[in-house]
Amino acid sequence: MLSIREYSELLYESGVRDINVFEKIYPHMLDDVDAVIEWLSGTALIPYFERLPEELHDDFLNTYRKRLQDLYPETPVFFPYQRIFFSAVWPE
Repeated sequence: MLSIREYSELLYESGVRDINVFEKIYPHMLDDVDAVIEWLSGTALIPYFERLPEELHDDFLNTYRKRLQDLYPETPVFFPYQRIFFSAVWPE
């Protein structure tokens, strides 16, 4: 993922106009790291599972769970889901 500045620069360099780039945080209160994994499993984790052989899925999830537990040791988990939105108009 690029920074907001990097997305803005790429759009500018492509020659578009009316560039709009912003970040939004969606705050989620989740019960624990397993709830975080469950929430992400329908979106952000899909590309990983598509590329990993099925026999590695459990190892991946266990490693991911451990990292999340280190990052979010307390429950409930405040999970600030970050999204970057951008738009621009091609010149006529």
